Amino acid sequence: MSGLVRGIACLLAATCAAAPGPRPALAAASAGAASRIALDVTIASVHARHSLNDFNPGIGLEMRIAPGLSLAGGIYRNSYRRTSGYAVVGYTPWRLLQRHGWAGRLGVAAGLIGGYRTSEVRTQPLLAGLLFELRDPAGWGINLLGVPPAGHGSGFAGLQLVVPLGGG
Repeated sequence: MSGLVRGIACLLAATCAAAPGPRPALAAASAGAASRIALDVTIASVHARHSLNDFNPGIGLEMRIAPGLSLAGGIYRNSYRRTSGYAVVGYTPWRLLQRHGWAGRLGVAAGLIGGYRTSEVRTQPLLAGLLFELRDPAGWGINLLGVPPAGHGSGFAGLQLVVPLGGG
């Protein structure tokens, strides 16, 4: 598992270091615009199979590389009570809400996960699901991820709190 965590950390560090300055569309935003880098705090999940652990604390980083496009990676305690890691791309092209600075976007997330047995998650190391992002004007918000069941695995809906870190 430590190799996966190191790989995710290296991927995020390289992405953050290589990222260019604000994009022209973002540069036109006000000085109080939402951060491009955020801390994702994994809180909980709800599973289709109720025998699984729904308390899944974790921590990760998310980097917005363009409106509706982000990279994220981190670690969390999975539903089988083991440490898991993830590295995903979020693509949320559909704006469902934009009022008083709040933004709600819908799309997909896809990437890699680790820390599961094939009997638990047949698609591992691949992960894909629906992603809903809700952000306030400062970048605080939530991520909701819905993953359908695959094989003998259980589908779930997961919740993350999003805390802006700066770098806007």
